[in-house]
Amino acid sequence: MVMIEDRNHPNYLSDNNLYNPYSKATCVILYIQSMELGAPPVYKILNETIRNKSLSYMESLGPYAFALKHVTEWAEIGRILQDKIPISFG
Repeated sequence: MVMIEDRNHPNYLSDNNLYNPYSKATCVILYIQSMELGAPPVYKILNETIRNKSLSYMESLGPYAFALKHVTEWAEIGRILQDKIPISFG
């Protein structure tokens, strides 16, 4: 995984860039988050771990949580303008 914020950098469009909302790495992270994987699901374990500040899953879920934070943080910023849905209030 790489994290390149600069859109003009030659590796920004890399499939491993977490700041590129269209990269394969970003899609995999969001796909895992949306899956009902396991019993209980991964998102539920991650949510409880963060809320309780538990260290029991830190080694296994820590890197995933770090990647998910950056993916969700940069998802809106990195989108191309033509891909954004216009907001209407009237």
